[in-house]
Amino acid sequence: MLQALSTTAKIKVKKTVILRLMFFVIFFLLVRCMLLCILAYNKHVSKESIAFQE
Repeated sequence: MLQALSTTAKIKVKKTVILRLMFFVIFFLLVRCMLLCILAYNKHVSKESIAFQE
């Protein structure tokens, strides 16, 4: 009985670890995409502002 409980607990721990890893990966990708979008937008805006000044 105890062995069965410990194995299920281990499986639960593994599942939570995998879920956390997946969450971190998705979060990291989202942050990276946001940063890239912001950088591209800033470049676009700075180009337009330079053209506007000239």
